[in-house]
Amino acid sequence: MTRLLVITATLLTAATFGFFYAWIMVMWGLDTLDPAIAATSMVELNRAVRNPLFFVVFAGAPVSVAATVAFAIGRRTWLSAGWFAAGGAVLLIGVVLVTVAGNVPLNNELANTSPSAYDGSIWAAYSGAWQSLNIARTVAAGVALGCCVLGASSMRVTR
Repeated sequence: MTRLLVITATLLTAATFGFFYAWIMVMWGLDTLDPAIAATSMVELNRAVRNPLFFVVFAGAPVSVAATVAFAIGRRTWLSAGWFAAGGAVLLIGVVLVTVAGNVPLNNELANTSPSAYDGSIWAAYSGAWQSLNIARTVAAGVALGCCVLGASSMRVTR
């Protein structure tokens, strides 16, 4: 159980990092398109990404990290608990909060804009703001992953 919990927390955090990292490349690609096509594509990508697999990773990472913190505290492995707690805090603030307070409202605003209004200025404003927030959450997810790796490496685990 111990290994499974530590591995799950670390892998879900790694998946979070990889997911947001991939969006950097997606946005670079969309930025090469006609703004109306880019905006329409982004609206559809955002619809497609809201699925159970995404939510398992997005919500599962902080939940499994929190469970790992509780387990580490119960085992009195304070260093591991500290690293996983730091990773969990970074996930909650730098990933979940940034996504919910920043990226999602931008996505909703774009989706609620009439496609006939999509032009270069709308796409440029959206893309620039969205990418800045995405880079912030990608870095945060990378830091959280590093914390999980350090927490896992400092915890002696048995089955």
